Amino acid sequence: MYKRWGARRIPIDYVQPAVEQGGPRCYDLLLLAWPVRGAYPEDEAVRDYLRALYRDRESGVAVPEEDPDFLGMINQLIKTKT
Repeated sequence: MYKRWGARRIPIDYVQPAVEQGGPRCYDLLLLAWPVRGAYPEDEAVRDYLRALYRDRESGVAVPEEDPDFLGMINQLIKTKT
């Protein structure tokens, strides 16, 4: 259904950070993107989004660059470029 609506899957093992303090992370979701003005987000925009999501005060992550789930997703983005 989402594909028919124009969504594309970001090819990473997405980990949703906690959405409330002390809450669990979710390892069973996909990260999807829709085109904006005909273009899908570049990897840099995806990294910025993930960094902001992990820095959110509710997620409990002070420094995303030290979080193993965040780093795993970023490394997967880098590998898809090569």
